[in-house]
Amino acid sequence: MKNKFFILTIVILALMFTGCSKLYENDDIVKIGYIGNFTELPLFAAYENGYFEKEGVKVELVKINDNEVEEKIKNGNIDAFTCDYKFLKWNNPNINMKVSMGITSGAIEIITSKDSNLQKITDIENKRIGIVNQGDGTMAAAINVLNKNNINDNSIKWVYLKDENPTTAIENGEVDAAVVWDINREDNNINVIYKTGLIDSENSSGNNHGNHGNSYFYINFAGVRSEIADKYPEKTAGILRAWIEGAADVEEGKDKSLSNAVEKGYIKNVSEDEEAKTKYFMWMPSVKTGKENLKEYIHIQKSMGIINSDLNEENFLKSIFADVLPFWD
Repeated sequence: MKNKFFILTIVILALMFTGCSKLYENDDIVKIGYIGNFTELPLFAAYENGYFEKEGVKVELVKINDNEVEEKIKNGNIDAFTCDYKFLKWNNPNINMKVSMGITSGAIEIITSKDSNLQKITDIENKRIGIVNQGDGTMAAAINVLNKNNINDNSIKWVYLKDENPTTAIENGEVDAAVVWDINREDNNINVIYKTGLIDSENSSGNNHGNHGNSYFYINFAGVRSEIADKYPEKTAGILRAWIEGAADVEEGKDKSLSNAVEKGYIKNVSEDEEAKTKYFMWMPSVKTGKENLKEYIHIQKSMGIINSDLNEENFLKSIFADVLPFWD
């Protein structure tokens, strides 16, 4: 209950700073896209529990495929979406989507084989390190950790695994180590040489949430189409407040939120890995930490040429961030 009380306090503060939820600039239906992923649980909870209605926002959920998200946003077919690391590329050079807070965050761990000579984080310099996708959340979080430990990330030989299991890549000798989301996995063939999260077995949710800003890195953000965020900031704030309340429900009852989403048909299949991530991820939105993490995503993706290497990072951040909510951690 403590975490939900904290999040609901944020909602009250958001109301105080952004005004009455019933007096919006227009009454148009907001079409929020979803692909049916467990990371969208706050959206499903907000919709099913009537939080958008409570905010006076008419919402329609629109099922779309993962490979058509960018097109749907650019064409105005959807007005909001749960954005991950890929949305930065959609916005370069034309700003199509703005975010205002991080929603879901996770801690990472660096794993290697049981018989590896790598025993601590400083041992991974000049080694082949597996990562799922270039510029994704695990990579951004890993580079953040490397910098804090005075390790030059340019010394790392990144290997992009995509759909391949990181553990399999280690066992096959394709990589020396891998960065994965921390789900407190048990594997007799794997050695964990670094963890950012502090697992608290006494906490019912499985995580120590006291180190949110230091240990956890945002995986996704609540995004609203730029045209709406710019023209209708108060309505945008209402959409986001409902999203926050949905996240509070997920944080309070992770298993229940996941089973409800499956029962309602939003999610078709859930793997064991996704069940574990639902349990160990944090579902506590933040404007401040979210914006800080977003800044790191921009810097990393720019350095890798994913987004334009000539863009001004500070100006780009300002252009894709909607300042419509109070600035809380």
